[in-house]
Amino acid sequence: MLLFTFAALFCGLLLFVADVLQRIFNDMDTAAFARFMPLLYKRAGYSPFVLASTIVPFFGMFVYLIFFGFDNIIFVAGLVIFAIGITVAKQINGPLYRQIMDADPSDSSYLTGKRKRLQVANISRAAIAVAGLVVMYFGLI
Repeated sequence: MLLFTFAALFCGLLLFVADVLQRIFNDMDTAAFARFMPLLYKRAGYSPFVLASTIVPFFGMFVYLIFFGFDNIIFVAGLVIFAIGITVAKQINGPLYRQIMDADPSDSSYLTGKRKRLQVANISRAAIAVAGLVVMYFGLI
């Protein structure tokens, strides 16, 4: 249940980013967006809450499999979906953040395109994580 709780916290964080924070990104002019992204990247990267809500579910999956194996295949399937969401999102979002931070703040069209890609990536990341969480939930009931 602890594993599910941390996964739910992470899903909440992703939903916040995909909904609330993304709307703020969209309301910013490109120069403000370019200034804000390095701050967000730095602060989120060192946040104990963000780190715990990311690391615990990912490594907890391996601990779960060692102790319980595949006895609850539905819960394990949810964990796998959740882990895929985390892994794929890191591979997509990481380079996007780097490209945004390295961009010329005055290059409005480039930053607008990256902002749209980031929005799609954040929504996809949240949707995959929530799908994994829902499957895990059905494995628990």
